[in-house]
Amino acid sequence: KPELRLWADFEAARPMLLGVLLDGVVAGLRNTETLRTKVKDLPRMADFALFAASAMQAWGWRSETFLEGYMEMSSRLAADAGRSDAVLSAIADWLQGAKVQNFEGTASDLLAILDVFRQNEIEDRAWVKDVGWPKAPNQLSRRIRSGAEGLRAMGGGYEEAGNSKLMLIRLWWGKKPKLFHKSAVLSPEVKKMLMEDAESRAPMKAVRWG
Repeated sequence: KPELRLWADFEAARPMLLGVLLDGVVAGLRNTETLRTKVKDLPRMADFALFAASAMQAWGWRSETFLEGYMEMSSRLAADAGRSDAVLSAIADWLQGAKVQNFEGTASDLLAILDVFRQNEIEDRAWVKDVGWPKAPNQLSRRIRSGAEGLRAMGGGYEEAGNSKLMLIRLWWGKKPKLFHKSAVLSPEVKKMLMEDAESRAPMKAVRWG
């Protein structure tokens, strides 16, 4: 449409459009508290999500449909953010291909294993060449902690264990295991096994570990 015709049509429809939007506001104000008592698992931005879901009733849509779509979209965005982070992508690839798809140990242990995995990865993956790769255990811990939601959205899991003197990182893929490779500091045998597993992608490029 020509711009003049477009705006003329908009001005003619403005009262109706405003009325429809206000119907949604009324429905949101009327139904939010009732919906709040029915929803057990709240998404992020919970107040917005509940109000918007309640408003849907004014336009003939189910509140549950909006919440399902909203949570699916949030999960998809979190997963996309996780895949764009080099550390999280490396962890996801390592855990999916590892013989034992879980880990519990210090950030120093994990960084050593991921460094080996990264150096021996033979596929052309963006995270292999990432210039922002963490150089210290505390940098790795911060990256995982800040991206935990993205890792979970991709299918992994993360939590912290231990205490203030010795903080441990737990990682897993798929369903959370009941047992981890548990040790205050990984035993030489377990660490050796995990290192060899990380190296197995490219046996001809083996890297020594201490």
